[in-house]
Amino acid sequence: MPIRTKRREIASDPAGTAGMAVFFTALRRGFADGLAKDELLKFFDALRECKFSDADRKAAARPHPDACELASWLSALGPPLKKADEAGLFGDPWVAAGLGRNEVRNAKVLKWFLDPRAAHGCGETLLVDLLDHVRSRLPYFPKCPSRVCSVTAENWPDGDISSRVDIQIDDPAFFLLVEVKIDAAEQPSQMERYCEDAAARTCGMRPWAAVFLTPSGRPSETAGGYGDHVIELQWSSVAAALRLASRKSTHDASTQTTAAIPRFLASTFARHIAQF
Repeated sequence: MPIRTKRREIASDPAGTAGMAVFFTALRRGFADGLAKDELLKFFDALRECKFSDADRKAAARPHPDACELASWLSALGPPLKKADEAGLFGDPWVAAGLGRNEVRNAKVLKWFLDPRAAHGCGETLLVDLLDHVRSRLPYFPKCPSRVCSVTAENWPDGDISSRVDIQIDDPAFFLLVEVKIDAAEQPSQMERYCEDAAARTCGMRPWAAVFLTPSGRPSETAGGYGDHVIELQWSSVAAALRLASRKSTHDASTQTTAAIPRFLASTFARHIAQF
């Protein structure tokens, strides 16, 4: 139907029903070729993270833009979105790698992004964010890792294979364990044993803590008498920090082209873990 006809419909429809019909018709067309579901989910995920000020709310109260112009703009999104899809920008390497909800596999990737010396291009941003989270409970923790900080996955601090720690961060200034949980339940006295090992290993010479990473950020049920040293953390918080890390990786104009790869890896892993 011609745009002029649509405009007449909208003008005679104070409730805006026709305008909304134009809007959603264009939205479907703009996200054609199988992109609709995935891209709408990404759009609403991004919108959910926006924080609106009073000025934003006042602006939102102003008259809405013309529905036909908005429909035309959405229709124009189709070709560039299709090109981006063909270029692989909507691909997910972590799905291809079969991470799923497997805790060991996801822990290994998370360990890689936490390691300041790993070749992911995000530097120490994610680890600094983790230290900030720990410092909110234990303020004597350092703000940044040292240059010789070691980050390893699947460690056995006491040599017992049944006491496998998902991620161990060993720094001359602190000692930190990260227990990764997605679906699995805690083992009997699990976090208490990890804390005992950490306390024995540091001998009171440096601060230590155990991060309990879960989808909901719930407290550990097996911390025993070490509850003040077990720090709860949500996967969604890690995802937000990863998105920040991916943006920081592009600040240097001299590496803007090469930074696209680490930005892509960090942002797609953030999207993956945000679903937990």
